[in-house]
Amino acid sequence: MFLHNKYHVFFSFCKCERLHTNKDFKKIFENGNVFENESMKIIIYNRNDSYIVRRFGVIVKKKIGIAVDRNKIKRKLREIFRLNKHMLKPGIDLIFIPKFLSLYLKYLELEKSVLTLIYEAGYFIRIW
Repeated sequence: MFLHNKYHVFFSFCKCERLHTNKDFKKIFENGNVFENESMKIIIYNRNDSYIVRRFGVIVKKKIGIAVDRNKIKRKLREIFRLNKHMLKPGIDLIFIPKFLSLYLKYLELEKSVLTLIYEAGYFIRIW
């Protein structure tokens, strides 16, 4: 594959960065650390393997709203992860569980909420 600019791979969101199996989700729920605020709950699991890729999963409950609203939140959270994953510590798994309030937040407000939560959890490589 020919890349036109050097940032294409850096900011992509490939299949290996997604949480797929129920086994992975269960492991994170059982062993992960939970951090939450009024709009978001994040479960972070620090894997002890040599695999440095940061993996991401989203769980949106049906209480949040209709499918259109749930998918909009998922797209926003995926984009937040894609653009900021390089600032996270390598080898972690994240599960984002948005609360009802996140439905009414604009993208920048949601991004600030998520990044503040991760920063307070201590999983940033550097301070922005």
